[in-house]
Amino acid sequence: MDSIFFPASYSDGYLDFMGLMRITTFSKLLLSRFAISLAGLLSLAVVTYIYLSFPGFYALAAKMIIFSPAPNLFGDWDSVLWSVRCWSEGVNVYVVNTCSPLWQGDGFNYSPLLLRLSFLGSGEAWINETMFSIIVLFFLSLATLPPPDNPRDQTIVLLTALSSATWLGVERGNVDLILFLLVVAALNLRLLALPCRLAGYALLIFAGLLKFYPFVSLIVVLRERVSVLAGVALCSVAALVALIVAYHQELGWTAGNLPKPSYMNLQFGSANLAVLLGVTTANLLGMLHYDTAAARAAGAMVTRGALPLLTVIALVGAVAVGRRCHLPGVLARLPERRTGYLVVGAALICGCFFMVNSHVFRGIYLLLALPGLAALSREVARPLGGRVFGTACVAIPFVLWKPFFDMCLIVASHWTSPRGQHDNPYDAFPGFTLDYLLWLASELAWWWIIIVFLAILGAFVLRSDAWALLCRVLPRGLAQWTVDAADGA
Repeated sequence: MDSIFFPASYSDGYLDFMGLMRITTFSKLLLSRFAISLAGLLSLAVVTYIYLSFPGFYALAAKMIIFSPAPNLFGDWDSVLWSVRCWSEGVNVYVVNTCSPLWQGDGFNYSPLLLRLSFLGSGEAWINETMFSIIVLFFLSLATLPPPDNPRDQTIVLLTALSSATWLGVERGNVDLILFLLVVAALNLRLLALPCRLAGYALLIFAGLLKFYPFVSLIVVLRERVSVLAGVALCSVAALVALIVAYHQELGWTAGNLPKPSYMNLQFGSANLAVLLGVTTANLLGMLHYDTAAARAAGAMVTRGALPLLTVIALVGAVAVGRRCHLPGVLARLPERRTGYLVVGAALICGCFFMVNSHVFRGIYLLLALPGLAALSREVARPLGGRVFGTACVAIPFVLWKPFFDMCLIVASHWTSPRGQHDNPYDAFPGFTLDYLLWLASELAWWWIIIVFLAILGAFVLRSDAWALLCRVLPRGLAQWTVDAADGA
């Protein structure tokens, strides 16, 4: 038919043009999916070259970017391997680990299940190769996430993937990189048939047994029918109970060995802002010439009261965001892939935020939520969507780059203060206003991210079959309210 209306040269040119357009579109999709992974691998190659060729410069750059590099590369993974080996030799690594050359008086604080993976003890000679392979897989796994839709989103994801928090986890070779791979594998299996989905849930349970907090990622099971949900919930509870019964004494030792929280840097958690408010109160009272003991007591009282108040404010804010943005209905329109990554990322970050103070490298789970957050910023009517979810997207790279900003302030303080004074700006807290404002801005950003994530988790639950079943046994008025909320009324 083409030859009837168009000359042969025109039809051939048209076909060539359409073929070129298809190739161009495919290339753009391929580039958007693999751009972050390629950037991560390229930066890893550059860092590796600098580490091998210019160790002095590497040490300086590492301190600048991640604030507090470990004495030895991949120190966390090295410590795990030595603990497994020492345990197999009869050493109680929870109390003393003198058979390890890395022992500095800190007892083992991971799950007892790790010590039973005896094959890890033989990997001491391959620490660098093993962890380097895990880091490569980590960057490659980012290609399986939903790709960014525009240059703005791609820039935000890139800044997050190459943030100070990410490089801190990479430099220390932390187990959280392995847990991230398990979670990503589970989320990809979740998109397949039921047997594959069940295998993915098994991976999440295994990750939970290794480090406990990944159990919260099982919230995605709410998308399954009630029978599957009940089965997975029963298996996860049984696995956790079995771990507690079998290793209750070791779990007690683990709890005693948990590191003390650091409220100033390299950790995030719900207690940080409460401590900030307490310290501020004590310092203000001290400036007003109150008794030192009374000022500290007042600050401690403010700290104890601020955390419950902040939690209530966050919950109320999450409800307001959910209803104002009609979030349950909007979330239902997102592709299942984006929804799964978004909900799991939100659950993991909220779990780490409220349970205990977590090292900032656990912020890598924010990478899971970013594609969904960016989609919500466009799905929700403007300008509300941009204000709520767009600001959360921007806040994520900000909080993960905070260690670098801290070091910038330290370097600046050495140029503006007498030599040798204030080696750490926090030693003079709150003397340096910029340090105080940076800390405050970071903590407020974390709470805003948490409010948005709580709203997302609530909307996800309201749309589940399990909640619909629960509404059948709730009082009529409460059940109707939840239905209205789920419909975005």
